[in-house]
Amino acid sequence: MEQRPTDTGPAAEADGWARLAADVVDGVVSETVQGVHRAVADRAFGAVGPLGAPVRLVHDVVLESVYATVRGSLRGLGVVGGMVAAARARDQQRPWLDRSSAGSRLAAIANGLLDEVPSALRLPLAIRQAGVTVDAEAAALAAAFPDATTHVVVFVHGLTEDDRIWDPPPERPGRVSLPTALGSAGTTPVRVRYGTGAAVGRNGAALTQLLEHLVQHWPVPIAQLTLVGHSMGGLVVRSACAQAAERGHSWTRALRHVAYLGTPHLGAPLERVVERAVGLFGRVPEVAPFVGILDRRAPGIRDLHHGTLVDPGQRLREVVEPDADDPWLADVDHHLVVGRLARGERHPVNRVLGDLLVPASSATGRGRTRRIEGERVHVVPVAANHFGLCWHPDVADHLVRHLTDTDTAV
Repeated sequence: MEQRPTDTGPAAEADGWARLAADVVDGVVSETVQGVHRAVADRAFGAVGPLGAPVRLVHDVVLESVYATVRGSLRGLGVVGGMVAAARARDQQRPWLDRSSAGSRLAAIANGLLDEVPSALRLPLAIRQAGVTVDAEAAALAAAFPDATTHVVVFVHGLTEDDRIWDPPPERPGRVSLPTALGSAGTTPVRVRYGTGAAVGRNGAALTQLLEHLVQHWPVPIAQLTLVGHSMGGLVVRSACAQAAERGHSWTRALRHVAYLGTPHLGAPLERVVERAVGLFGRVPEVAPFVGILDRRAPGIRDLHHGTLVDPGQRLREVVEPDADDPWLADVDHHLVVGRLARGERHPVNRVLGDLLVPASSATGRGRTRRIEGERVHVVPVAANHFGLCWHPDVADHLVRHLTDTDTAV
């Protein structure tokens, strides 16, 4: 099971935040400004021709010197700031990202958007209970879940989210907590948190390992296992199912239901738009530095291009046709929750925008050229946007009615 690096105490984490801030300012702001400056200068000197060569030589030397000084200073400030922050954090018992909802949220965003973060800020896939990380071992699970039941429901969040996404915002009256609703129906909800910027296949491998530990060390024999994934979390769940089936993991024997809430099984249009923008505007020298910011997005985001479940290293944008989609896992009921912005299912807005981020064709795995095959598939349309699916009472009602049937222990 994936473990957090050793340098993850409060001091190391504080140093990581300072260095990350400096890296972002340097790599995103300074590098972009320098790139635009260079592109504009190249075009201007190119128009002047050979007569401007001496001036251009001086300009380029000064330009590189100034920006090297600025960027070096920023990184130096990051080092100094990290040392100061680390010294101030030595009295803390736990890292900020583990003891604070704001810290966890900020870490989730950083891990989801950036292709690289300091090791102390990385979020390995782990169980979370009441905002605390729980090891998937017998003693820790028994202490964290004293009222454990034989039916476990594992909740897997989406891109840039953390385990608190399942708690409805206080300003949204009428919304419900899906873990609370299913917990009241006799199940034990288990939330996980992970760094969503890692490739989907890598997080899927971590999830299948964690579920294997969970089934083996749960305080009571598990009779039924249910997985609920929101957005990218659904892809991670599918990846875990595919890898577990291939490796013969035992936890799939307890799996009865999987619910996918607004999952882009066939890819997310927004990522495809970004990919096209990078390819198109990256050819314009004055715009390319800004496009470079988008090109720094994390591997997990790139996997949303086609909804790929493969391991890192195989970028689907590099192949003409994606491989055949993995079918729905056999002998399991799959609940595809599809959001829509307009109440009428056939409204043109729904056909174009879906739940705002994921169209119905992708959420159901039924596209014009791609289709995920399998049996026992249930499509559940809900009048909610992409994030509202996490707290919608209709989703809670469906899950409680269909996912809480009894079964015998494995």
